[in-house]
Amino acid sequence: MKIICVTGACGVGKSTMRAFVGERLDEKIFACIDTDECGINWHDYANTDHPEGYANAYLAEAVRRAAGRTLVLFGCTNPMDYITKNTIPDEVEATYFVTLVADDEVIRERLLTRPAERGFNEGNIPPHIEYNRWFRRNRGKFPLQLDTGNLSQEETADRIAEFAKHL
Repeated sequence: MKIICVTGACGVGKSTMRAFVGERLDEKIFACIDTDECGINWHDYANTDHPEGYANAYLAEAVRRAAGRTLVLFGCTNPMDYITKNTIPDEVEATYFVTLVADDEVIRERLLTRPAERGFNEGNIPPHIEYNRWFRRNRGKFPLQLDTGNLSQEETADRIAEFAKHL
């Protein structure tokens, strides 16, 4: 099976894209899954001696749910960690990264308008902006990078779906 990781910093629109892209792909061929849907709690792994266990667990669960279909996985999957730290299930033959980015101000605004229980404030937004900048700096290393601040949700979803269909 193939995995298409739609990734980027918090606030670039990954979870929003999950529904839009899912509407454009045949569910007999593709499984569109957000890491948040896998039922794995990041807090169970944070501040432990095995934080990579979170990604391993959601990856295994998403692959199981995909059941052989091409998995379009939406989440903050770090490409470097995916390659060097994660246990990639044996079923996975190839992985492609689609990166979503946005301007710093767009991310800041999106995160600050999230519900209070999500815990975003001016003090904890800078690491997310820096992660976004890392994706921007490395844009040529990924087969597709889209700026969600400059594209509509429909345009972004269309481009992701077309990329998936042509693999």
